[in-house]
Amino acid sequence: MVSSRSIDRSEEARERDEFFFWPKVNKESGVYPIPGGEQCWEWTAYCDRDGYGQFWSVMFGGNAKAHRVSFFWAHGIASTVSNPLDHLCRNTGCVNPGHLEWVSVQTNILRGLSPSAINATKTHCIYGHEFTPENTILSNNGKRRCRECHRRISRERWRNNRAEVRL
Repeated sequence: MVSSRSIDRSEEARERDEFFFWPKVNKESGVYPIPGGEQCWEWTAYCDRDGYGQFWSVMFGGNAKAHRVSFFWAHGIASTVSNPLDHLCRNTGCVNPGHLEWVSVQTNILRGLSPSAINATKTHCIYGHEFTPENTILSNNGKRRCRECHRRISRERWRNNRAEVRL
């Protein structure tokens, strides 16, 4: 990721980049992932293995993600490691600045489809007990556990250990 100090803000650099950037964008992709919003602007040139468009930029001093370049031109803000851009449309090949939002890393992760994001949205354990403050145990590694299920497992373990001692 590029820090804002290393960006060449000269008009010549921007003109050169825009000359090569916009022909690689399809603004009429027909993809409308945001209800009532504009359609995605699809990056048609090289994309990395995660689907993010790659663009060699004079302004950014080398390879840059295409959606970051587009967002910078629209808003004048360069994304960083601590403040990434989130694709509201969930389309990593989209460079429409209206589909991008500058968020914290935590917000970006929780909006995604990772196991952390999926588990954060769960309201009940796998046995149907609700995750309430009274019924939730937070472990040292930050995971939530159902207190009711923990009690049941502890009782079963105690009974099994006691049965083994009697033998």
